[in-house]
Amino acid sequence: MKRTTIALLSLLLLFSSCVSYTQLIATNDRADIYVNGVYKGKGTAKIKRNGAPKRALITAKIGSREVGNITIRRKHDLVSLIVGYYTFGWGWIFYLHYPESVVIPIEAPSQDGQYISPWDTKPGSWED
Repeated sequence: MKRTTIALLSLLLLFSSCVSYTQLIATNDRADIYVNGVYKGKGTAKIKRNGAPKRALITAKIGSREVGNITIRRKHDLVSLIVGYYTFGWGWIFYLHYPESVVIPIEAPSQDGQYISPWDTKPGSWED
């Protein structure tokens, strides 16, 4: 009976936190944010944080040009390991987390307004 009660409380904990979200923040407010090709917002967006193992490709676009992207995946933490133990392993499969917030780096615009890669620009202290 005691083990059943603990298992039910763990399942309640598992399902009660299903409404948490990962905040996606682009370094440019004009950037449209896409997650796996689906539009989620402009400048900032939210996606469901908890769930089964999954990767997400987060892309930032200004107009039709892709100006930044990052890939995230759900991982275990201490809570998911504890919940997994008391739910006979189910928590290890369905209670993984994306990070709480993700910053999407955006390429800096050049003088004429076109976006260029940060790898193509010289550091400010370097001289020609």
